[in-house]
Amino acid sequence: MKNYFRQHLENQKLENQKNDCPSIQNPVSAKRTGWKSQLFNYLFVLILLVSFVGIFVYGNLVSPRCISGGFGIFLFLTLGLLLLFINILYFSWQILLAAQYKPFPVPEDSKLPSCTVVIPAFNEGQQVELTLKSVLQSNYPAEKLEIIAVNDGSSDDTWQWIQKAAEESGGRIMALNLPRNAGKRNALYKGFSMATSEILITIDSDSVVTPDTVREIAAPFVQDPRIGGAAGNIRVLNTKEGIIPKMLDVSFVFGFEFLRSAQSVVRSVLCMPGALSAYRRNAVMPHIKEWVNEKFMGRPANIGEDRAITNILMREGYGVVYQNTSVVYTKMPTRYKGLCKMMIRWGRSNVRENIAMMKFAFRKVDLENADLTGMQCNLLVQTFWMIAPAVFLTYTAFCVYTDYL
Repeated sequence: MKNYFRQHLENQKLENQKNDCPSIQNPVSAKRTGWKSQLFNYLFVLILLVSFVGIFVYGNLVSPRCISGGFGIFLFLTLGLLLLFINILYFSWQILLAAQYKPFPVPEDSKLPSCTVVIPAFNEGQQVELTLKSVLQSNYPAEKLEIIAVNDGSSDDTWQWIQKAAEESGGRIMALNLPRNAGKRNALYKGFSMATSEILITIDSDSVVTPDTVREIAAPFVQDPRIGGAAGNIRVLNTKEGIIPKMLDVSFVFGFEFLRSAQSVVRSVLCMPGALSAYRRNAVMPHIKEWVNEKFMGRPANIGEDRAITNILMREGYGVVYQNTSVVYTKMPTRYKGLCKMMIRWGRSNVRENIAMMKFAFRKVDLENADLTGMQCNLLVQTFWMIAPAVFLTYTAFCVYTDYL
C-alpha cells in the first residue's frame, strides 16, 4: 500500500508540474465569466441531437406498429425518446464542462486554514487505527490540524484501537467515546461541536488518506469565501478482494472524475461523499441542529447525512466544488448482499434529498446565473434518472403484453 501511495504521489506531482502556472485563476470563476461564449457549442450539440432523434424516429429504427399502435404506445414511445434525448443532451453538456475542470491550486503554509478532521467509527476494529495514522502522516502544518475520533457506541474493540492511536499521537488526537450507538450523523455532530477550526473535514473510519489529502481539500476554501463545501476523490482500497470492489472503483472514476468534475465547474456538486468531504465551519454550524434533527415523513433521517448537509449549503447560497487531487481510499463491500444494502441506502437518501432540494432549487430562475442554472439542471436530470427505470419497465411490459415489440 505504501508503494502504491508513493507512486500515486509521484504521478500527481508530475501532473501538477505540467499544469503549474503562476497566473492560474479560480476555475469556477473562469467558467462563469465565459458562460455566454459557450452558447455556440451548446447550440451545435443541440442540432446534432435533434438530428439524431429525427433519424431514430423516422429511420425505421422504431417499429411502425409502435408508432401507429394507439395513444398508449405513442405516449410511452414519446416519453422514452424524451428521456433518451435529455440524457444525451445532459451528458454532452457534462463533457463540455468536465473538459474545463481544473483543481484548485494549493496555497503556501501561511495561507492554509486551520482544519479539524472528524472520524466517526462504529465496529471498525483495527482499521480505525490505520485511518487515524494515515491522517497523522499528513503534510499539513501540525499546529493547524486538529483530529477528533468518535467511537459511536461500538460493541467490539474499536474504542481500544482509538485510545491506542490517541496515546501514540502525542496529544494530537482527541478521542470521544459515545455510550451508545446513535448513528453516523450524531457522531459527526458531536465531533463538529468539539471542533474549533475554520474547516471541518470528515473521513470514514474504513478509509486511508495520502499525505497530501488534507492539504488539497483545504485549498478551495482559500480561493473563495463563498465556497461552503468541497468533495474529495474517492477510490476503492480493497480492489484485490474481488470483482465487486473493482467494478465500484470504475464506477467511482466515472462518478468523480467525470460527473463531479463537471458539476464543480458550476459549483453544484450535489453530494459531498461521507468518505472525504470538507465544510466551512461558519457555513455549517448555524444549521447544525436542523441537520442532525432532520426528519422525513415524521421519521428521523438516519442515512444520507452527506447529501443532506450538501443541500443545506446550496440552499444558503454557498458553492460546492470537487477537488480531484484530494484522494481517499475506502473499503467497499465484497459480496452482493453488502453491495445491495449500500446501493439501496444511497438510493433512498437520494430520493429524500431530491425532494428536499426541490423546495428551494427553483425559488429563482436566472439563466444568466451559470451556477444556479447548473444546479437546477443537475437536479432535474437526477430526478429523471429516478423515474426512468419505472417508465421503461412499464413500457417494456406493456409492449410485451400487447405484442407491439
